[in-house]
Amino acid sequence: IVQRFIDQATGSGSVSSLLSLAGLYLVVAVLNQLFTVSVDYLGNDVSWRATNQIRANLLKHTLRLDMRFHNVKTPGEMIERIDGDVTHMSNFFAMFIAKIVGSFVLLAGILGYMFVY
Repeated sequence: IVQRFIDQATGSGSVSSLLSLAGLYLVVAVLNQLFTVSVDYLGNDVSWRATNQIRANLLKHTLRLDMRFHNVKTPGEMIERIDGDVTHMSNFFAMFIAKIVGSFVLLAGILGYMFVY
């Protein structure tokens, strides 16, 4: 789109064709942003659902431990270990899903381009 716009702008392209190419570029940019936001939302949703169950299981496990364990560990350390480590896993899952979906879209685009041209 950008190549055609530049070619028509430097050549003898009409203003209406330049405006239509600019509008097409804006539509593609908005669709790209919507796709990016939806993939990020999906990745975060899946990661939070998965890690909330992990948090619940870790909490159950730590509540069943004997008092000797709880006397050795401080409350802040327990919160960091239960919530902080799982949050790192959540971030990993969110980025993993976004990268996988993005890679498949890129692959589909490349294959589609190769079949058309």
